[in-house]
Parts: sequence; C-alpha cells; structure tokens
Amino acid sequence: MRVLVVGTLPGIIAETADALGEAGHAVVRCHDGADAFPCAALEPGRTCPIEDGPVDVVVAARDRAWPRPSPFEDGAVCALRRHVPMVVTGPTMNLHPYSPYGAREVPPDGDVVTTCEEAVAAPLEGHGEVAFDSARTVLELAGVDVSDLRATVHHRLAEHGGGLVVELKLPEATPESPSGLRANLVAKVVGALRAYDPHAATIDASIFS
Repeated sequence: MRVLVVGTLPGIIAETADALGEAGHAVVRCHDGADAFPCAALEPGRTCPIEDGPVDVVVAARDRAWPRPSPFEDGAVCALRRHVPMVVTGPTMNLHPYSPYGAREVPPDGDVVTTCEEAVAAPLEGHGEVAFDSARTVLELAGVDVSDLRATVHHRLAEHGGGLVVELKLPEATPESPSGLRANLVAKVVGALRAYDPHAATIDASIFS
C-alpha cells in the first residue's frame, strides 16, 4: 500500500509512519520536521504526495482527543476530497472530526497496519451507490427488472497504478440484445463515476451475468 500519514503532532506521525514502513508499506507525508507550514507542495524541489501518485489510504495519527483537525492534518482534507479511505488512531475515538466521512478507528491497543489493509480492501460504498444508481437507470429504461442488480467498486492498489475497479452483476433477465445495451450500461456507469470521482486515474468496469 501507499499510505499518507498525517496527525496531531510530529511525534505520533513519525511513530505511526515507522510502524507502517516496517510492515512493508510505502509511507508518504505532507510535512517533515516540527513545522506544519509549509506543506511539501510548497517546498522547493518537493511535490504534494497525493498529486505525485495514487494514495491507497490516509491515516490520521492522533495522540489526543480533539474535535478539529490539527495543522499537521491538513493532508487529510485533501485525501478525503479524493475519496481516499481513512483510518484514525488515537486514545479517545469518540472525539475526532472524521466520523462523518467513514473513517475506520484504531483503539490504542489496536493494529493500525491491519486496519489500513482492511480499509483498502473494502468496497467503496459511495462509489458503489453511484454505479448502482446509474446502472439501474439504464436497465429500467430497457424494461429490465433490477431486483437482482449488484454493483461494487474497489480501489486498485497504487502499486498497480491506482484507479477504480467496477463489477456489475446484472439480473438474469437482462437481454443479450440490443447489442448496445451493455456497452451503454458501462459507458453510463463509468461516466457517473468519473463525475463523482474526477481524480480517479482509471475506471475499469466488468459485467457479470
């Protein structure tokens, strides 16, 4: 995995980054040292780690309960805008600003590495809803009963180029003709996902009957 690690203070960020690095994952950061400003994108010779390549998961390493982001967590906002899965570590999980964005939580005695791996492997719920709604519209216009329609979307790992992988399971009643129905279905789903997630490097869709 390629993991962006942010956090409340440099010490907890470095500790969490070390744990992920020792597990064999590539770690990127928005800040080095004790200063929250400027971020990497504003420093000569450096680039934004999110703009430099796909990020599989963002970790907010928190050493205290706090209802607002720390200045060292500004990269979390950039990652969430790009629909990157999020993991939060910290001593008090009931007081952090990321719950509304589907962040997974790691208690003090939990395993941040395992939680990150689970977050990356999980289907993307928001993307799946967009794919399902788009596919449903196309099939309903074709007169197909969509009760058995399924749509799942996953991130492709950064080491494989990033992007989205879409799987559409069509109802058994979906006709093989007209020949353009399935092509139109894929085009509509990909278009809807592109509008929802314009930062996705690629969007590959497969149909299963």
